[in-house]
Amino acid sequence: MTGPGPRSGRARSLLAALTSLALVLTGALFSTAPASAVSGSDFNPGFIISDAVFYDSGAMSTSQIQSFIETKGARCTPAAGNTCLKSYRESTNTIPGDSYCAAYQGAPSETAAQIIAKVSVACKINPQVLLVTLQKEQGLVTSTAGKPAATFRRALGYGCPDNAGGWCDPSYSGFFIQMQRAARQFQLYKARPTSYSYVAGRTNTILYHPNTACGTTQVYIQNQATAALYNYTPYVPNAAALAAGYGTGNSCSSYGNRNFFLYFGDWFGSSGFVISPYIWNWYQVASNRAAAGDPTTAASVVAGGVRQGFQGGSVYMSGLFGVQMVPAGLLDLYYNTLGGPAGVLGFPTGSHSGPAGGLSQPFQNGTMFISGATGFTFVSGWMLDVYTSNGGPAGALGFPTSPGSVVAGGLTQSFQGGTVWISGSAGVHTLPPAVQTAYVAAGGPAGPLGFPTGRTTSDGVEVHLFQHGAIYGYGGGYHPVSGWMYDLYRANGGTKNPWGLPVGGQRVEAGGIVQTFERGTVYIAGSTGVQTVPTVIQTVYASTKGPAGPLGFPTGPATTANPVTYQPFQSGVLYTDGKSGGYVARGMMADVYASRGGYKGSLGLPTGNTSFVGGGIVQAFTSATVYVSGSGGIQSNPNGGLAEMYFRSLGGPTGTLGWPAGPERGVAGGIVQPYTKGTMYISGSTGFNYSSGWMGDVYRDRGGPAGSLGFPTSSPRVEAGAIVQSFQTGTIYIAGTTGIQTVPTVVQAAFVANGGPAGRLGFPVAAAVVSASGTSQRFQNGTITVSSAGAVTVTPG
Repeated sequence: MTGPGPRSGRARSLLAALTSLALVLTGALFSTAPASAVSGSDFNPGFIISDAVFYDSGAMSTSQIQSFIETKGARCTPAAGNTCLKSYRESTNTIPGDSYCAAYQGAPSETAAQIIAKVSVACKINPQVLLVTLQKEQGLVTSTAGKPAATFRRALGYGCPDNAGGWCDPSYSGFFIQMQRAARQFQLYKARPTSYSYVAGRTNTILYHPNTACGTTQVYIQNQATAALYNYTPYVPNAAALAAGYGTGNSCSSYGNRNFFLYFGDWFGSSGFVISPYIWNWYQVASNRAAAGDPTTAASVVAGGVRQGFQGGSVYMSGLFGVQMVPAGLLDLYYNTLGGPAGVLGFPTGSHSGPAGGLSQPFQNGTMFISGATGFTFVSGWMLDVYTSNGGPAGALGFPTSPGSVVAGGLTQSFQGGTVWISGSAGVHTLPPAVQTAYVAAGGPAGPLGFPTGRTTSDGVEVHLFQHGAIYGYGGGYHPVSGWMYDLYRANGGTKNPWGLPVGGQRVEAGGIVQTFERGTVYIAGSTGVQTVPTVIQTVYASTKGPAGPLGFPTGPATTANPVTYQPFQSGVLYTDGKSGGYVARGMMADVYASRGGYKGSLGLPTGNTSFVGGGIVQAFTSATVYVSGSGGIQSNPNGGLAEMYFRSLGGPTGTLGWPAGPERGVAGGIVQPYTKGTMYISGSTGFNYSSGWMGDVYRDRGGPAGSLGFPTSSPRVEAGAIVQSFQTGTIYIAGTTGIQTVPTVVQAAFVANGGPAGRLGFPVAAAVVSASGTSQRFQNGTITVSSAGAVTVTPG
């Protein structure tokens, strides 16, 4: 029962309705075979009746409705004050049409059958639905004693809410108005699918009984007609109700939708669909009938044959292959995804089976296979012949894991046990999964290997042969060798080759062919031929970007003089002892290295690569770093020495001091080294400093570290426009107005305290005068005197 308006304002979206059949066969396609009885166990809460049946207003004529009522009510003898439905009459009034129902033309003394027929046409509702609703609401159709007038006034329960204690809205009283309003309400549910409590295309929470304590269940409502039934009678039958048939369940049982389903099934068929005559004979076989269940769709023409949906699956009839069923579930789902009979597989040609724990069914153009581990796919044509001859799913290949495809003029398909390749030139071959992965990574049949041609073993190594190469498998890895590299590999003994087994794939670098093997990397280039770089060299070579780097390709074999290994390349020679190494570029640096005895000489092994910096060349070796420049010549700084450390901190040859211009030497207990832009001075008491430019010249003229000034205690700086540098015994000031003056340390402290050259005294203008009483020095604007006792006097002027 339902009220006239929406039960819930909750907005819910409606998924697309069930797909309508594109072309329905007429005439002989349909049969009048009797529908079978249904039981509660057949009840599907998400699909009680199809949309096609529910809204089929032409299902019965007025005379057929009258005949049906008379047949079902043949035993009805009215009790006092009662009326049988077959005898009921009512004068009806005219109701204008609206968006949901066409106009109803009223008439005097219309029979129940006439009212039902006219309302069905006006509101486009199947009259069978109205008849069943009459029965499940009031028992009017099969009553043997008739019903009183009050029952006819509330015939369909419209406007009689479940929680109203039997009260019905008097506005909707009367058999005719009950019929018209209920039918209109069904159309209203359809027109506004998300405006009511229960919505098709989603999971809905539905009560078992008006008593909420009885609980709810989740129902995915599949179509609009089923949603309409729940919105009209908002309860789902529980297990007790379904087990009771038409009887009584338990205190939490509701019966409205159960009874609708049972009455409709018993009277008109479980879904209202009749069985195609082309399928009928097949359906009469008991095993087929048990497997198919009741029809769920009308028959339709598809791809020149017939299809009809049943509870157990889709049944197809074709002229070539007769009647076959694709069972509901995964097979039917995947078949429809592939386009059904009009798709790649065509019509089914045999029954389904369950090989090796999966599912399988043959079709015109291939066989479908499904398993939990591999999902859905099919095998067809020549590949199917090969697959079948190898035992199908129960054989070594197992289930297919991908569809078949055409690649490079051949056929391929992957299975659990491997990938099958078929080509006219190479035949049929199967690659194990790990080999297939390596094969695909190498480009497959369109790559350098071509199609597989066979398999063998060599010294315990799997060798998978291809048209233009092989894949070698050992230790869990698979590595391809192809083309020119493969020819050389085989010519040098294959798996017994001095290179060893491949450990990586073939690649192209700088226009050459490269592949790594156990004992080295092979390089093939037009300009340098075939050369092998041993692993110990390859590690350093790769760090320089290999042949694409500054060295280019190897030009000869490696030489090992334990612990050193070296090898010539186009632009230099690479040296390593396995711990460190680098290359020496051809040219001046190579000449210097050779002149000093190479790796056996004073420099030792290169620990870095030749680099070109600021117009010169730099290379680090084990014992020293060599610097070659036009301005500084060839110089070397001992690695780890203080001079080299400080030089690098100043930016090396592109930094403050420029290039080394001579070796470091010991002077006055410290270290001195000349550079193109200055001289570095290092001592234990003064640390690291340098002097450069005019200041450097003045310092050298005064004897440098061995002179009266000692070592510098700072590097040159600019103060008040003058050049200033501090030394152990004094500070030199070079200014344009006052020349070169030295302020002794004892005066310098007072000078700085008075602001230095930027202060009130200005620059020194004369050398300091030292006497027994102290030291005095004149400045531009005064004199500083420091007594022998340390007292400071500043005299202006």
